[in-house]
This record gives sequence, structure tokens and C-alpha cells, in this order.
Amino acid sequence: MSLYGTGRKEGILSACAIFLLSALVHAVAAWQGLQPTYSGWVTALAGGLGGALTYRFLRAQGRSRYASFLGGCAYGMSPLFAGLVDAPREQLAAALVPLGLEAVARCHTQRTRRAWLPWLGLCMALPFAVGMTVVSVLAFTLGLGTLAVVVLHSGNGAERFPRTTLLITLAAGAAAAANLVWLDPLGGWLGAPRAAALGAVLAGDTTPTVVVRVVGPFLVWFALLGILRRQRHVSTSIWLLLALVGATPTALVATCGAEDVLPLLTTTWAVPAVSWWLSVLAITVMGAAGLDDWLDQPQRRRGAHLWLLLLTLFVAPALPLADAEVDPASLATVLGTFAALATVTLVWRRLGVLRFKSVLTAVALGAFAVPVLWRAPGGSAQAAPLGEAAAPSWSRVADHLAAAPTSHFTGLISARVACAALLVAVRIRRR
Repeated sequence: MSLYGTGRKEGILSACAIFLLSALVHAVAAWQGLQPTYSGWVTALAGGLGGALTYRFLRAQGRSRYASFLGGCAYGMSPLFAGLVDAPREQLAAALVPLGLEAVARCHTQRTRRAWLPWLGLCMALPFAVGMTVVSVLAFTLGLGTLAVVVLHSGNGAERFPRTTLLITLAAGAAAAANLVWLDPLGGWLGAPRAAALGAVLAGDTTPTVVVRVVGPFLVWFALLGILRRQRHVSTSIWLLLALVGATPTALVATCGAEDVLPLLTTTWAVPAVSWWLSVLAITVMGAAGLDDWLDQPQRRRGAHLWLLLLTLFVAPALPLADAEVDPASLATVLGTFAALATVTLVWRRLGVLRFKSVLTAVALGAFAVPVLWRAPGGSAQAAPLGEAAAPSWSRVADHLAAAPTSHFTGLISARVACAALLVAVRIRRR
């Protein structure tokens, strides 16, 4: 497999490799309990699917195949999926939302807008197939906000955004999402909705290093490098703001006791735990863009690399002195990744471009896999073996869908018809 080609075959192989690597890491972590569980296999499926779709999302943003590959692996192997083991609906929603975000990104350019715009609403509604989740709501809001910015800044004439088509596809997506939430087609397999525990997502760590560990030190390092070098590929201020928004609910719980003031959001919906997904997504985008920016011009703003190296060598080792509760294993993972990245990026000329990318890939995959494999179990949701829990659950799904009358699928059918009609209209206008 080549990460440097431009053909469709190489892209498909890269997405398949990300799926297999991410699923394998989570499956090995589940096998550490000596017996695979239902929740462990759901985590492996969500991680693999999320990594592959994130690769496509990053490619839609214009990232290189190499940076998209590492970004997809980072998202798929994120400890967040293992931390949400008590909430399989949130896991699968986090795995599906990159498809909707890819559709939004494809609509930015006129070249791909005609093919993706008719299906935009259905792609954004797909995460609601697992029910009403915090991740799906955050992703839908993010997609709407991005589309609003694109429409407001669109030009006139041929470049003008087709607002009527956009309203129709969004209305179809809203109808499909409402129908999916009401029907809950996967309810028999996923069970009743459950809230994720904040302690499981953070693995019991309440120190500042948890931000780097949950998101991943590899992406954080390149995201910081991109910020210091004045990132050119993405809007740093917007994605950095989203990363801070994702971590804000946890900070409010830790400092202001928000769980006593807003028990519905913090306990029932577990917003502080699940909102970390927004931080993971934002740092994934910034880290992949920072890696691409550095690979394009390694010598640009060399002072930024020096400042980041000094931060790694002098500030990071002082963290244990500031807080005695820092986990030594987590700190070693963070500092080890920072030191390895600083060393590799300093000797890239001696290694050569291809050999440097191979070494960086090995460092990155190790940095992604180690936190998941060393992570303490996050929960015990549906801990029955796979053979005892999955088969009857799937049969209940089939029975539920077979017993539902056709009227229960009105929203999905109407949305599908509307999107197909839009596609036909676009093709006729194109001719």
C-alpha cells in the first residue's frame, strides 16, 4: 500500500488499513480481559469505522494522504472510544459523524458540490440511527454552522450557493433524523440509552495532562507546532475554540460543581464526558493540518520548532512537581511522544523524506496504541460474552423492523425521495 499515490485504489486501501489497525488495537484491549465482550467488540467496530471515515473527512478538507492516514488512525485509536464503553450509542455516533462532516466539506467547492449536496441531509442524519445522542447533536450543530458561513461568503453567479437546494436537503435530513430517533432501529441491539461516566472517559485522571492524553500527544504536538507557525491550511482560531468548548463542561464540573446546578445535562446526558469528542475532533483537524504545513515547508518559522522543543525539554518534566497526582505512566507516554517527535523532526534531512515518514509513522502508531492498551477498564456495560448477547439482540432488531408498519418509515422514505429528486434535477441542469 502506498500513502503517496493519488489513485482511488490507494485511497481505498488506506481507509481499509485504518479500519483494521484501529479495530485491532481496541480488540486487543478487549481481549486483555481474557474473554471478548459485547462492549469490547462495539468499541472495536466504532474505532475502526470512525478512523476510516475521518480519513475521508480529512481528505475532503484538502489534507495529504499521509497526514489523513495518521489523523484517521489517531481518531480511530483515540482513548475516547474506550472511555465511552458504557455508552455504545455515543461510540457509534462518534464513528458515523465524520461522514456528515465530509459531506459538508465537499459542499465547500463547486466541483464536488453537485454530487454531494443532494445527499447532505441524509449524511448528517445518519448518526441519529443510534438514537438521540450528544455527539450527533454537536455534529449536526457544527455542520449547520459551517454551512451558514459558506453560504454567507459565497459569491454571485455560477459560484452562488444553491440555497433552495440546501434548504430542501436539510429539511429532508431533519425529517430522516426525526424518524430515526422515533423509530430507534438499533435499539434492540444497543439496549436502553446509558450515560457515560466522566471518570471512565478521563480514566480517573483530573490533572492538566488529561487534555493531552485523551486527545493524543502526537496530534497535540503538531497542533501546537501549527499554531506557532501560523497555520495556513485551517482556521486555527475556530478549531481551537471548538477544542476549548469541548473541555469546558469538565472544567465547570471540576471548579463550579455544575452537576448540582444542571443535573439533566451532567448526569442524564453526560455532557461533560461526551463533549470531549469535540476536542478530539478539533485537535485531529489541527494536528493533521499542522503536519501537512510542516511537511510542505519544514524550514519556515524555525523558531516555532525551537520554542516547542524548549517547551518539551523544560516545561513538561516540571509537571510532576506542580501536581503530585500525575499518573507516571501517562506522563511517560506524553513526554516520550513529545521527545520522539522533537528528535525525529530535527534529523529529517539525514533520514530523507521517505525514511522520515516511515519513522514518523512508526512513532505515531505507537503513540496511538499505547494509551489504549495500557488504559484501565472504563466500565462494565453489557459485559456478557459476544455469543450470549449479540445474537438475540440482532434478532430483536430484525423483529422490530419487520413488525413496524410502512407508515413508521414515512420520514425516511420522503427524505430518500426528496434527495433522489434533487439529484435528478441537478443532473438535468448540468446537461
